[in-house]
Amino acid sequence: MKEPNLLHLLGHNRREVKMLELLLLITGLVIAFIYFSRPLNETEIYNLAIKRRKNAINEYYDFDVKEYYVAPEVRKKIKPRGLFYSLSPPIPLESFPSIAAALLKYKKHEWVILGFEKDGYVEELWINKGHDAMSANLELDLSILVETIVEKHYTSVLFLHNHPNPNPNHYSTRDPSEADFFFANQLKDLIVPQGVNFLAFVCERGRHHEFLRSISSCFMPLENFLKEIQQETRGSTRWKNFELRMELLIDKH
Repeated sequence: MKEPNLLHLLGHNRREVKMLELLLLITGLVIAFIYFSRPLNETEIYNLAIKRRKNAINEYYDFDVKEYYVAPEVRKKIKPRGLFYSLSPPIPLESFPSIAAALLKYKKHEWVILGFEKDGYVEELWINKGHDAMSANLELDLSILVETIVEKHYTSVLFLHNHPNPNPNHYSTRDPSEADFFFANQLKDLIVPQGVNFLAFVCERGRHHEFLRSISSCFMPLENFLKEIQQETRGSTRWKNFELRMELLIDKH
């Protein structure tokens, strides 16, 4: 009787093991697909709506980080006591914080800029000089501020002020102070109830650093995203359920 070839048997066993591994992998993928292609329940739909709204808001307020140049003669024309400036053409929202930071670059006092935005463009500014290099006070009457944003149907108010840095090689002044947080929150509590979004920034050496963002529930209402997802899930296929569940589970940002 002929003895079996050992190498042949080993090769045959390896092929069987590989086939078994492949079969297990396919089985696992099928089970995973079945599990993750279940229809979303009400809680999952709500959470996905929150996620979509958050991503949409982040996309709307996606600011560039370019460094812009503002001519010295432009800076000299700014009235220190405070004034409204209409912008023609308006400044794209994505560029506005960087342009405002460039405007405040090299200032030895703290200055305040309010940008009034609608439909993705900043149409109007308020600018005033602070009392000194350590404080940024808003000289605009708050009743006029509210009147302005309501009458002109602005979407956002962007509050920026600079922190002069006499020695940038040794320390940074990009972080907001307790007073900055306190005043920014006061403005937020005044502006957001009007259905207007509020964002606050510190500017240092021509760079902007956002430190507070408060979004009105009227802006990109959550209900719109809920309705959209409910429509997508109505009579959806397993593949569509899978896509929605992956969107819920995976953070692309």
